[in-house]
Amino acid sequence: MPELAAGYLVGFILTLCLMGLHIYLQSRKQKSPAMRQVQSNLKKINLFWSDSESEIKDYIPGAEKSDAEKSIRSILVSGVGFSLLSWLGLFFQFVVMISLRFLAVKRIETKLFQREIAEKELNTEKTREFVNQIMQS
Repeated sequence: MPELAAGYLVGFILTLCLMGLHIYLQSRKQKSPAMRQVQSNLKKINLFWSDSESEIKDYIPGAEKSDAEKSIRSILVSGVGFSLLSWLGLFFQFVVMISLRFLAVKRIETKLFQREIAEKELNTEKTREFVNQIMQS
């Protein structure tokens, strides 16, 4: 029986480590120069990029921080839940992490972060033009 407990504990710890990696990667993405530039440009036209919902939303003071906390909190809650499943949870956590980072990326996010809006400071008109192009396509 101690072997089963040890096996469970190893899976539990590995799942928590993977959750920590996922949180680290998400917070690094949120603090990246491209994300800061997009948020800065969008704020000029009273919008912001909601990373937790993958869409452009109306800007409300504190919305960026609240959205970042929401993303981290959802990773934390799912990670803790998955850790209770040990090895099966490790697999689920890995699938969720890979899906969110690579497979479930909306086209609007890809377009937004591959444009000039993510690279340099733009004026209000240029920012509005980019957002309208992205929203229409």
